[in-house]
Amino acid sequence: MTCPLSRPPETVEVDGQSYPINTDFRVGVEFELALLSGDTDVMRLMQLWYSCIPSDINAAVDAALQFYRLGQPPPDETAGEASGLRRQERAYDFEQDADVLLSSFWQAYGIDLATIQLHWWTFRRLMFGLPEDSGFMRRVHYRTADLSELPKSQKKHYERMRKLYELRRGSAEDRLTLAERDSRMKEYVARRFEETCNNGHGQG
Repeated sequence: MTCPLSRPPETVEVDGQSYPINTDFRVGVEFELALLSGDTDVMRLMQLWYSCIPSDINAAVDAALQFYRLGQPPPDETAGEASGLRRQERAYDFEQDADVLLSSFWQAYGIDLATIQLHWWTFRRLMFGLPEDSGFMRRVHYRTADLSELPKSQKKHYERMRKLYELRRGSAEDRLTLAERDSRMKEYVARRFEETCNNGHGQG
């Protein structure tokens, strides 16, 4: 197992070979926004991460997705469903929350996200390590809080705040979980690969 306090990786392994990967947090942000927009241009998305895309595109996608998830496996959706937990929902949007995220990083860490160079993994850990009273984490809290056990007066306040900070993106992609987005991307890669092979056979 990798020590959680070790230096975050600069490469990923694809078919037993190490490939440099773009670690800039802005790439992770752009990649996530592209997934949410329904972007299925796999080669363009892989060019965000790789300067030299591995020939095994399926394995390259898997490695990029795992890097994007900070080395973690895909979320186990069935475990949440079996225990009666709510389906995972989005709690933030890099475009809608950009200003409050910038100010929260500056107030908490003295970091100017507009100019700093940060590894994607470091950025993510700092983002979800922001103080609970920071503007960004307050929005996350209001969007994800369980309102069922709150007193009526407090529940009304939370409902007002949730409406105020409601995520505005309206596509079906917004309602997909991370696991479902991973699955969609890999299904698309497999479909494109099959189409390419069939076209090649037809031309031959």
